[in-house]
Amino acid sequence: MYNLINCSFVPRLIFKNYFLFLFIVVAFIVNGFFISKIYAEEVVGEITVDTHWVVEGSPYILNEYIYVAPDVTLTIDPGVVVKSLYGGLAIDGKLEALGTEEAPIYFTSFYDDTVGGDTDGVENYCYYNTDEEGNNIGDEICETYEYEPEMEDWNSIIIMSDGVKSTLNNVISKYSKDGLLVTDGASVLSVNFNSDKGIALYGSKGNSFTGLNIPDIEISSDSSANITDANITSEDIGQSSSSVSIYGNSSLVMNNSVVNSNTSSIILYNNSSLVASDLSLDCGGDGIYLYSNSSLILSDTDIKCGVRGIYVHSDSTADISDVKVSGASEAGIMVHGNSGEDAVKITKSEITENENGFIFFRSDIVANQNSIHDNNTSGLTTYDSEQFTLFNYDLGITGITFGVVHLVQPIHCSHLICLVIF
Repeated sequence: MYNLINCSFVPRLIFKNYFLFLFIVVAFIVNGFFISKIYAEEVVGEITVDTHWVVEGSPYILNEYIYVAPDVTLTIDPGVVVKSLYGGLAIDGKLEALGTEEAPIYFTSFYDDTVGGDTDGVENYCYYNTDEEGNNIGDEICETYEYEPEMEDWNSIIIMSDGVKSTLNNVISKYSKDGLLVTDGASVLSVNFNSDKGIALYGSKGNSFTGLNIPDIEISSDSSANITDANITSEDIGQSSSSVSIYGNSSLVMNNSVVNSNTSSIILYNNSSLVASDLSLDCGGDGIYLYSNSSLILSDTDIKCGVRGIYVHSDSTADISDVKVSGASEAGIMVHGNSGEDAVKITKSEITENENGFIFFRSDIVANQNSIHDNNTSGLTTYDSEQFTLFNYDLGITGITFGVVHLVQPIHCSHLICLVIF
């Protein structure tokens, strides 16, 4: 999706031309129609000195990737509008996008007339109706056409300056192809970033997002982020399998956020970690799915997802407390193939209105002070054929007896009584 090797996609020109027409309104009559068009500053080439984009020069037009050279800062003032057609920003220096709540900065399509005026104008075309022989019939017919903005009208914002932290405050991004990419050791400090496309962090540590509003985020290749007060919601996340993906030795700390998706909410794998609290997850797949030596610390969270609420798999660890899990067609919590007697801890949680409360096999779990009730098939099911241990002080299965625990295969457990009093 991105070229991360040598940024060959970035035009590296040795000059920068500015065509400055500050809000000149051109009016003319074509076939009886009055047409107006805003002409603005077109930016081309490479920015090699510190540059300041101000409201008076707005909107700025990018019809190609604009490359900001190393050790160079591009500062964008509150209220500035940046429009693009097939272009974008490639930051090898520093981006300081300093919008405010009252005057946000916009990155949007060249065809978007809702901000920054009508930069594309309208097109006129004339034609005749013809007969079967191709002869014109009647008078000439003239009509006007104005393009509407569409997704993928422009490319992306790419920040790739190793060791440099850029700022994106009160920025609204619309109609891009690839959203925001932070890579190659760069990082971002952001407050109120709002985009109809996602964020990708690739080899990027120390990112911080507060007030995030996006459809999805991908954190990979030794990246890290802290997210607070986010709304990550999408009905269509394309080829992604989840709204939040964390993998490749990456980590996320997430608080007070909402994640809604028609697929899975959060997936982490390959030595990655999630520390989260005060989340609301509503999804069609798995709420949180972790595997391949990954870890989860989760508290004060409400999960309502269609397949499994939480799935801990393949030598991963989880510490789950004060969580409510409901609505899962397979299991509220499934634990599979994790070694260590305290690898999975579940305490003070409510597991209700799922097909099964717990399903676990080839794993030991610690379950304390939970309320497991009103699940359709069972409170707890195991598929183990070998000895297992449920290290339990107060499992908290209410309204049912242990006869409902479904032991599909005969087991050999010297601690069978542990299901009740261990």
